[in-house]
Amino acid sequence: ELYPIHPLAFELLDEIRDCFSQTRGVVDFVVTQLDGDPARHVPPFLARPWGELLTPDRIIDHFRDLFELSPELQPLSRLYLPYYEENVAELFENPAQRELALRIVKLLALFHLAPGRDGITAAEAAAALTVAPSRLDPAQNVAIAARLLDRLASQGRYVRQERGRYAIDLADAGQQSLERLLEREIEELSERGASLFEDIEPLLARGGPGGFNPFTLPRGRW
Repeated sequence: ELYPIHPLAFELLDEIRDCFSQTRGVVDFVVTQLDGDPARHVPPFLARPWGELLTPDRIIDHFRDLFELSPELQPLSRLYLPYYEENVAELFENPAQRELALRIVKLLALFHLAPGRDGITAAEAAAALTVAPSRLDPAQNVAIAARLLDRLASQGRYVRQERGRYAIDLADAGQQSLERLLEREIEELSERGASLFEDIEPLLARGGPGGFNPFTLPRGRW
């Protein structure tokens, strides 16, 4: 009855509906993803091979533009997701691993937003991202998901592992934000050359310890 929508996609959409506007809900997601939307660069999922499922990680792509409008979601859109999009190549060796890792990153974001969900296990991640029937032993899929989740938790940022469950931890998001601001300020100041000293001269002219003022020195000794 739900094909080709993965059942978990509907569950998560219902759980996180308060995060987004009423007009961008389940119906908008289903219609846009299945039929496609050239204006939003969304290809029609119904054109894909028979047997594939529209998995819940696509929800993050669909609502990504709305993340910036909510202060509560901005740590995900400005820190968590960009970090992994920029560093996935350093964490994982081959393209297949990188693609699956980014899908797991988005799945973690969904479980982070859903009230009452305490992270995700490797088995749950494998089930959530199943895209087609397969003759592979299901345990192989779980093992692959476990390896990727372990790498995210041990070598990446913002992901913690506790008792076999993986979840987003944004506790250091403020520190990361401060570091980015400092890097930006340093970059801007480095482009100003000696004119920077003209701005800070009034502050130092009052004199530091012992009344020393470096601007009493010849310009060449600054």
